[in-house]
Amino acid sequence: MGHYDIQQVCLNGHQVTANYSSSPEFRRDFCATCGEKTITRCPSCNHHIPGEYQVSGAFYVGTTDTPEYCEHCGAAFPWTEKKSKLISSSLKASSVSNDYFGLVKKICSRFHLVANQLKTRHSNRESLVISDEYDVQDLLHALLHIYFDDIRPEEWTPNGFVE
Repeated sequence: MGHYDIQQVCLNGHQVTANYSSSPEFRRDFCATCGEKTITRCPSCNHHIPGEYQVSGAFYVGTTDTPEYCEHCGAAFPWTEKKSKLISSSLKASSVSNDYFGLVKKICSRFHLVANQLKTRHSNRESLVISDEYDVQDLLHALLHIYFDDIRPEEWTPNGFVE
């Protein structure tokens, strides 16, 4: 029967070692990735964070995941709360500023208004006529540049087409 070694993790969730007891040479007081303090016990209940499962005479190849919650008391580890806050704040930011599909939908749903406006110009100037699908593509291409940086022209000859 095997046993779990102890895992050492920084407060940001970077694993320092999954073999704290059996390989003391890998112990660190601070994380080499971010410089944060490291822990080996749950801050809520003081139980060890389980590391690599070790069986005498067996060789294990792989990684040990860093747990999100303590298996003894169910409390979230400090890195779990930090990750949750980071994810929720980035989701809020991306939903406000990065709704790309919404922007494209809005441009397409109002495209006819732009096309009609080009027919009616100030001081009886000559109108900009949209006469075929290529004019529509050019206008849409120009409008997409308002919101997006990487707008590429349509390939006039499909890839792989050989005459």
